Amino acid sequence: MFEFIKNFFSSNNVTIINGYVAGDDTKTELRDFDETKSENADDIEKISIDSAFVNANVSATDTTEITAHFYGQAEVNGELIFEFLKVGSELRIFIKFKGNRCNGVLNLDISVPDKTFKAISAKSMSANVVLGENVSSERLNVETQSGNFETRATFVKAFASTMSGNIDLYIKAKTDIKAELSTMSGNVSAELSNLKNINLSTKTMSGNVNNYYKTENGYAADLNISTMSGNIRVR
Repeated sequence: MFEFIKNFFSSNNVTIINGYVAGDDTKTELRDFDETKSENADDIEKISIDSAFVNANVSATDTTEITAHFYGQAEVNGELIFEFLKVGSELRIFIKFKGNRCNGVLNLDISVPDKTFKAISAKSMSANVVLGENVSSERLNVETQSGNFETRATFVKAFASTMSGNIDLYIKAKTDIKAELSTMSGNVSAELSNLKNINLSTKTMSGNVNNYYKTENGYAADLNISTMSGNIRVR
């Protein structure tokens, strides 16, 4: 039985097909991963996440710590490294892979305090990135290759880009905001609330644009959405 290749990405001797790191099939080992690391968040102002091909989910909880839980099962030919490093006021959470093949389902769940950070950035290759409700940052910066990005977080400025992944933005504004969203072939959906004045710019070469948003009372927004072949929907 043949498997269709939906997503393909290759860089630095690592090839990702349909969300898996592929290479030499020999000497793979089925491994379980279950590791948790935490850090007091009192003096943390910035969180940087690089999850590679591991799905990342960030949620806000009633806690004073930032906790990262890396777990799942995969056939591995190589080494998976889970890094959790505080550098000044920045916390860096990275998944690194050294080897030829990693095939399985792996996740990175990150819980943060219900407070506003100065910046949250996330990067992935084929993995999805989700920022949950009540996650709050003055600035969001997210970049993926084929992974999807979804956010319900509150922010002042947000910048997100993908190659083929979709972007889903759910905004319940608590202040004036600015967002720049771009994809090559992914779709972009923005669901807006608590916004009164919206400066909306959309651009697509071959996709469709649908704007269903009805003005409400609230704050102002400056939204710039662009895609090459994907569709854009605002409501």
